Amino acid sequence: MTFTLAQAYLKQHLRSKEGRRKNAHFQPLLKHSHAMIFEKLSTRTRISMETGMSILGGHGLFLGANDIHVGKNESILDSAKVLGNFNDLISARVFSHDTCLELAEHSGL
Repeated sequence: MTFTLAQAYLKQHLRSKEGRRKNAHFQPLLKHSHAMIFEKLSTRTRISMETGMSILGGHGLFLGANDIHVGKNESILDSAKVLGNFNDLISARVFSHDTCLELAEHSGL
């Protein structure tokens, strides 16, 4: 499933809370996982991503600064490859835009 397709499903499904309640079996992201890297913490971003994945049937994997050491203990290249092998989507709230670019380049997603 492409990110664009996932976005379309999300927009379609999250138009209203009532729509979610009526269509509880709408799970286009079932068996899909989303690695969420947070060097910079954000309550709203984490809640919206985890809740969105859950509502759509997927799994959100929170990776905080103490869980993953991108570019420190492991190279960004190695981290990107591992994350890309086991996840369908990666998002990164990090200090350096270059980290995002390198994750995107090497993750294979």
